[in-house]
Amino acid sequence: LPLSAADEMPRPGPAGRAVLAVFIASAPCAVAYASTRFPATATFSAWSASTPARVASRVASARAGATRAPRLVHASLLTMSARPEDLPCVIKVIGVGGGGGNAVNRMVDNFDPSVEFWAVNTDAQVLAQSRAANRLTLGKKVTRGLGAGGSADIGREAALESKEDIREMVSGADLVFVTAGMGGGTGSGAAPVIAEVAREMGCLTVGVVTKPFTFEGRKRSDAARDSTELLRAKVDTLIVVSNDRLLETVPEDLPLQQAFSVADDILRQGVVGISDIILKPGLINVDFADVCAIMKDSG
Repeated sequence: LPLSAADEMPRPGPAGRAVLAVFIASAPCAVAYASTRFPATATFSAWSASTPARVASRVASARAGATRAPRLVHASLLTMSARPEDLPCVIKVIGVGGGGGNAVNRMVDNFDPSVEFWAVNTDAQVLAQSRAANRLTLGKKVTRGLGAGGSADIGREAALESKEDIREMVSGADLVFVTAGMGGGTGSGAAPVIAEVAREMGCLTVGVVTKPFTFEGRKRSDAARDSTELLRAKVDTLIVVSNDRLLETVPEDLPLQQAFSVADDILRQGVVGISDIILKPGLINVDFADVCAIMKDSG
């Protein structure tokens, strides 16, 4: 429900009685969680589209198992309490392609709840496994949800087809992070298009990308070089991390899968490092306007 619906909530009862209003679909689960945090005398009220009898039955069942998914409910409540007017700025993190999507998966659980995460891909099967709450399939006509096949040109065509969806995705944002692994199809082709749209809409646009390992082949390296230069012209600030340089900081016997995980985590660190400056107070106050003044059109 819209936040204005809170005005229609009943007022708290007499002293000693706490009233909790739940405006999410999983009302019984939230009531179960709240019952472990409030005294036994508290009264819980749940609003739902279900009939009162059904709600009462589900609430009774949920309260019997009050340990049911407390962390998820807590995150949901935090998200609802963060009204746009209370936030220093609206930040959206967009993971493009496989590498960007993996980076977003690492950020979702350990990030400020006010940040909005998006997973964007041409591969519907991979997108279905994303942990991001918001997902966008690019180029439903061009790729039919089957991926870009490692072709940056197809990735670009798919993004151009979905340009209106991209515009809707970035609308309302003050700061947009476009994160991707360069060298493939979707990340290399779609990231510049997404960045261009975000910048056209007045968002401070920051690209955070990785270049492929040498052992991935020259074809991917050449594609990464070309797409990185194209992306550089579309963003305000571009942060490029070479995966080969990361190998200098990890053990020589590091398994291949962990090597890619390290690269994904670097994307996460790049986003966290900038967003925390805005979202977390420090000894010397730095706000979004300060960050914007430094990073706008900085290259």
